[in-house]
Amino acid sequence: MTKKILLFLLIAVISLSTVIAQNPVNLYFFYGQGCPHCAKMEIFLEDMQEAYPTLNIMRYEVYFNPENSLLLQQSCGALNADIEGIPTSIIGEKIYTGFSDSIAEIVEARINYCLENPCETAMPGSSNESQCIIDDSDPINPQVNQTHSIIGWAFIALVLFLIIYIITKRKKPKHKTKRK
Repeated sequence: MTKKILLFLLIAVISLSTVIAQNPVNLYFFYGQGCPHCAKMEIFLEDMQEAYPTLNIMRYEVYFNPENSLLLQQSCGALNADIEGIPTSIIGEKIYTGFSDSIAEIVEARINYCLENPCETAMPGSSNESQCIIDDSDPINPQVNQTHSIIGWAFIALVLFLIIYIITKRKKPKHKTKRK
């Protein structure tokens, strides 16, 4: 009976640790058909979508679709930014233009940041359009919410130590020694 309870607690803690801070992340990807940098970014984003199940990628082709081109202009305008080219990716209130290894690293760090911290994007026509808040935090080194992450891991470690303590503290039969 004790083993079943401990097994249940262990499974619950593991499940809780995977659910903690898994916000859905919306990434808006503006690309051009035939653009070589866009093709590289597309491959990178496919890998990110496999690695992060809560990542939602909205793709907008801008070379041959004037509505998507206008959406890119309006999105950058809502974020007080200029269009610097394509590929352009928007996560939260951050805009990333082009593709390179360093941009890939920054985009992945931003995805991780937004998994733990809600990052809403003020896309034109969306319900959060008026909530455009510029986020000046560094996505590679987000220090603001490190405390929450540390507390979560400390809680998990505490529960695991408690489980180990309970298992090792089981009553052992006492051996009676004969007195002479």
